[in-house]
Amino acid sequence: MTITKLIIPAAGNGTRLGVHWVAKPMMPFFIEGTILPAIGLIVREAIQAGITDICVIVNDSNKENIEEYFIREKEKGNYETVNFTYIIQKEKKGNAHAINLAKNFVGDDENFAVAFPDDLFDSDCLELPLQQLIYQHETTKKCAVGCLRVETKDISKYGIAKTNENGDIVDFVEKPQPSEAPSNLAGIGRYIVPRQFFNVMENLPKGAGGEYQIVDAIKELILQGFNFMAYPYKGVTYLDTGNPYAYAKAYLIFAMQNLEDAELLLTEAIKTIPSETMIRVLNEVYGKKESHKSLVRKLP
Repeated sequence: MTITKLIIPAAGNGTRLGVHWVAKPMMPFFIEGTILPAIGLIVREAIQAGITDICVIVNDSNKENIEEYFIREKEKGNYETVNFTYIIQKEKKGNAHAINLAKNFVGDDENFAVAFPDDLFDSDCLELPLQQLIYQHETTKKCAVGCLRVETKDISKYGIAKTNENGDIVDFVEKPQPSEAPSNLAGIGRYIVPRQFFNVMENLPKGAGGEYQIVDAIKELILQGFNFMAYPYKGVTYLDTGNPYAYAKAYLIFAMQNLEDAELLLTEAIKTIPSETMIRVLNEVYGKKESHKSLVRKLP
């Protein structure tokens, strides 16, 4: 069965990002001459992948902001092919707890997709990560975790998978120390999950951080006999947005794809990103190019 339903856990408060003036999933990016929020990028990716129904897990403070954005966009003729459902996560008990709130939304569908708006991708190919993952699921009939290899120093930030010779996950550990990690293969951002996830959640113990983690739920599903492929994304650059420097870097990578809009980029960027952070990113990522050096000189 084709996957048509997506859950977006978007109830985070942006504590690591240090942002208080805008809902975390609404953090803006300057792309193709327009401003899009992170969650808007996820929905564009979902539409490309054939998703028709999206459940956004929100909190009390960001629900109105997110819902009004999509209402306005639909009035403009955008996102017309998808239907939105909103569920409030009143208590922060982890990403698996957030997903579990959408049990009625998933209904009788055999499988569903999950995408985290913290995890964005710049793609060199036509197929974005969610479409890649759904295609692999439809081809292999396996559930799937989108994965990338990470550096040793970053292992403790992610769920880390151990795979067999077929690329199936045999062990999955949430945020292990590098010395205890089964590999450096990290599950990042996109998942294809069976509806039996909700059965597992009935008895799932709390995991890392004292919260219910999707990694632990998947590990239990694997123990019950479900096959999860560790799918390595093709042709993408992973853009974390969970801290100020990572967000600034992601913002600039998207924006710099069109240098003709550089002046507008600066105007918008300084509303969002401190100048010192912007200068650091420009120097580290783009410093060797004269066009970007000129942008550094223009920053206040």
